Amino acid sequence: MAGALNELRDALDQKQVQLICAAYEACRRAASRTGVADVMEAAQAAIEQPVRPLIVSAYSHRHCFMCNRGTRLCERCHGTGLDGQDQCPNCEGLGLLECGFCGATGWADRAPNPPEIFAEVLHRQYKHMKESLEKTDAELKGVSPTGMASMPRDGRLKLVASVLRLQARIQDLIHAQAAPQREVPTLEAVLAKLNNKLNLFRSKPAAADLKSETI
Repeated sequence: MAGALNELRDALDQKQVQLICAAYEACRRAASRTGVADVMEAAQAAIEQPVRPLIVSAYSHRHCFMCNRGTRLCERCHGTGLDGQDQCPNCEGLGLLECGFCGATGWADRAPNPPEIFAEVLHRQYKHMKESLEKTDAELKGVSPTGMASMPRDGRLKLVASVLRLQARIQDLIHAQAAPQREVPTLEAVLAKLNNKLNLFRSKPAAADLKSETI
């Protein structure tokens, strides 16, 4: 158990998400072998710093290993959204495709998360989503029709990726019942508005019109 706790201490010092998660899993296995009832309590006592919030944070940031934060570049149009003068049929004009593994959330599957922190990780991811919502709202309001027409490809793809990821995370968290019930109608309205924004991106970039609208 001591060796696993030392690995966890080193991982926390390095602040590396995957290392922290792997080290904590090693602590859980060692605790099971040695009869330690509360692995988090043992870690807290050995490391002498607020361990639980750091571990919860690490699990909440675990990313899908199959994509770049939820999306990949469309291999047909290479991100332009166009196939000649027409809308690309592969990505429907977005220039990006959703990851088939994470569904565009960019998150790793949370099913294997340790049960003792499962609810806390879910709550933390909900908090991340709300922060992303504010940021994406500000980004969308800052894009005018003229700005959209002249937007560089990389900037356009970054914005499309943000909208797709946010949309996917809202849907995922509603499905996981992480959202307070009173907030679900508001989040469903946000999903509809985000879909409207994506529909604007689906047309030719020069003709798309991103009017200022609060999410």
